[in-house]
Amino acid sequence: MDKEKCLTGREFMKDYAREIVDWTQTDQAKGVELPPPEVRIPKGLTRYFLEPYEDLSDAFQMSDIRQVIELRRTRRKYTGEKLTFSQLSGLLWATAGYRQPVKKQLRHTPSAGNRQAIETYAIVMDSDDIPPGVYRYVPSQHALDLISDNADDLRERAVAAARDQVWAGTSGVTFVFAAVPYRTEWRYDYTAHRVILMDVGHMCQNLYLAATSMGLGACAMAAYDQDLADHLIGVDGVDQFTVYMCSVGVVEDDE
Repeated sequence: MDKEKCLTGREFMKDYAREIVDWTQTDQAKGVELPPPEVRIPKGLTRYFLEPYEDLSDAFQMSDIRQVIELRRTRRKYTGEKLTFSQLSGLLWATAGYRQPVKKQLRHTPSAGNRQAIETYAIVMDSDDIPPGVYRYVPSQHALDLISDNADDLRERAVAAARDQVWAGTSGVTFVFAAVPYRTEWRYDYTAHRVILMDVGHMCQNLYLAATSMGLGACAMAAYDQDLADHLIGVDGVDQFTVYMCSVGVVEDDE
């Protein structure tokens, strides 16, 4: 064990930095323009609008939050059955969607300063009405933009990006969460990075709970190949990069 690196990591987890940051020198304090809350995707991409939030009640089989929390656990063995359009819509709505009606861009999970530094990508393997491919979720539109329709070896590429965790490719969909750090750095300087990781943890827990309430299984993955994961979703690895992954699929009743 590298004790020096462990000690460095422990210091990163603490919050002493807020005591020494010069808050008059943040970009927010200087009046720099607020960064956009969503990645600006070039025009011309195929967009699939998802099932409206008001129609999603049938997707969530359980309404008792206590039951959902008690049943939530990591599940990695999937049957290979398709996810329904409603299930995929509901998973994205619960994980990264806006509250309705939209006010101040508030979403269903907490975010430090409401800076929303996480972009959500869906590697769709098998779902009704949504062809296999790599998509970016557009929360303001509750829609998926097709980033890549190259479905050849999609499952294999997802598994490779997840460091050979096979459930990343046997799922109906694998989520990739990518950070856009400047959104939070704009306000919090270098204290941003701790809270960005907290934000994505909140999102993934919502994904777990939503999947559980639908009778689906989910498996979060903190181990991934940085370069392969970034390449899979088409981000530059500098201004935007992968920080978490999670597979979701249909599971056997007794799995």
